[in-house]
Amino acid sequence: MKVVSLSSSIDLNCQRCGEPFSVFPSRKGTAKYCSTGCRDKESVKRYDSKRITLLCKQCGGSYKTPPCNAERRVYCSYECHAEAERGAIHQPRAEGNVSKHSQGWILERSKLHPYNVSGYVLQHRLVVERWMRKFSPQHSFLIEIGAERYLGREISVHHLNEIKDDNRIENLLPCTRSMHSSIHAAMKIVPEHLWAEVIRKIEADLGLPSRKNVF
Repeated sequence: MKVVSLSSSIDLNCQRCGEPFSVFPSRKGTAKYCSTGCRDKESVKRYDSKRITLLCKQCGGSYKTPPCNAERRVYCSYECHAEAERGAIHQPRAEGNVSKHSQGWILERSKLHPYNVSGYVLQHRLVVERWMRKFSPQHSFLIEIGAERYLGREISVHHLNEIKDDNRIENLLPCTRSMHSSIHAAMKIVPEHLWAEVIRKIEADLGLPSRKNVF
């Protein structure tokens, strides 16, 4: 077995950090870096330089991806992918911004809400929630989570005129799920001129404040 003396090594300068290092003469043409750390950092730099910049189909933000993924990758993150799957039309990600669901509802950005889905909550639920906190904070429809009260997950909100993006408080009626189903069934048989009285009775039975109490 031939032993190579270290005294026959040559000195080079690392192409990453500039520090000197020694290698055997046989590696003179291939050795470029003083350590695996410098080699890996340079590999990442080269990889990044080859990636191309695209715009996310959902949020409009920019992201980088290898050219081979350009045709199949259209979202910048799993979050945007999830939002697209549920039909949200995305707007810039700021608290209070809104998106429209493919089925017509408005989604409002509320990332700190305990019932958010990918940072959004149905806006009509938030409108009712804020109204009830102000005018009926101890109502059983609100449950305490931390230091705040939220509309219970099992509570439904009915749009009186059945227009899903009309989220005026006058058009919203919180109710139980079973009552929500009954309301839709009743709408098919109760004459239109009697409907206002039916709603007033439901409100009284549920102990709700007047929906005319608008902020």
